[in-house]
Amino acid sequence: MSIQFFCPHGHRLNAPDTFAGRKITCPKCNSIVYVPEKTSNTSLSVNSAKSLQPQNWFVRTYEGDFYGPISTRVLQTWYLEGRLHNATIQKEGTSSWISPDSIFEQAKPPVYSRPQPASTQDHNAILRIKNDFQDILLFYKECLCVHMRLNPFHIACYFFGQAIESLNDYSQPDERVSCFENAFSEASTVLNDNDIQSWNSNLYNTICSSLGQLIELCEKAFPDYRIYLGSDWAREPKQHLNDICCNLYNQVYSLIPLQNNIINEYNAMCELFPKWRAPLERTGILEGILAFAAGFFGGELGCLGAAAYSGFRDELDSNNIDQFSAHLQNWMENTGVFMENLENIFYPMLEQLMGVVETALDDYLKGLILFAQKGGNVQKVFNFIHTPTEIISDEEERNFFETVFNNLRESGLSYKSERNLREMIGLRN
Repeated sequence: MSIQFFCPHGHRLNAPDTFAGRKITCPKCNSIVYVPEKTSNTSLSVNSAKSLQPQNWFVRTYEGDFYGPISTRVLQTWYLEGRLHNATIQKEGTSSWISPDSIFEQAKPPVYSRPQPASTQDHNAILRIKNDFQDILLFYKECLCVHMRLNPFHIACYFFGQAIESLNDYSQPDERVSCFENAFSEASTVLNDNDIQSWNSNLYNTICSSLGQLIELCEKAFPDYRIYLGSDWAREPKQHLNDICCNLYNQVYSLIPLQNNIINEYNAMCELFPKWRAPLERTGILEGILAFAAGFFGGELGCLGAAAYSGFRDELDSNNIDQFSAHLQNWMENTGVFMENLENIFYPMLEQLMGVVETALDDYLKGLILFAQKGGNVQKVFNFIHTPTEIISDEEERNFFETVFNNLRESGLSYKSERNLREMIGLRN
């Protein structure tokens, strides 16, 4: 024999007699439910069945869908299958909507009290929180991607790429010198030991802290989460996030030899840059000296001396230019390899991270639904999430988030979603 009962979401379940009193998981919604003790009262009572004369009924679901007319027998079947959870019914020819529980009160398992539907306000609040969570996941994902792309090597390579793209075959020598001087000046501000080491550790810390803060925000907004989600809800996602971040840090750390190669190429470029720049900055004074030498020595001796010096200078200039160009090419190629390796490490782990957070937020929403059905105030949770702890005023931080929003807008972020996100993080236009 088996025991028939319902899960908290109204799904009809069957379990062997030996499972009475044990905890099981609903295969349809993953809710935790205890198997009730065996009881003979698992079907409609005789009095209740006799009181229902053959007639037609209409059904209105919690979501607002309408069905009918259907017969009393079909209505009974739907009720026992759990399809009328949070629904109301109307007898044909009447104007009032009633709960099916008032008709089939004897059909409910005596150990389980069917939850009452959430109020319209709480139902709307749950839907809005669900939409907010989708936007938050998208926002945090782009924040972490931007942080990864804003590493010192990528930024420095961008400056030199801009300098190269701005030049052409008709660019004047002084333009070439000016473009590369600016590139070296900008790159030197980020390619230093402090910034590189700081970025390596910040990538780990930023991911852990930002996603961890999201979990903590959910905890504070819903203090009763332990009752509806279990005491381990917050601890387990944080532990998973920490494990993934540690793995990410170790793999990024393995790229340090490649980072050192990039730094060595950059230092060689800095050393050769003055020698590369010298031929482009020469004026007519040097040419005048060569002419004076030719006139001073006179005849063929003077001409040969000037030509020999000029040839030596041209050959030396050519070697310096070739060496500088080779180091520049190697540096940009090594930076490209570094970025490729970094992305191959970062993006798969980012998907793991977002999967952990998404699962945690889905469980959080299930807890809010149960909370609302028990009479909890979900609107209060929504208001807490939309009330930032502080307004972002730091200019660098604001610029970072504006870059994130620009990228999201290009990917199709709606105005409504952007407005909600700005409200939640405290970033005013």
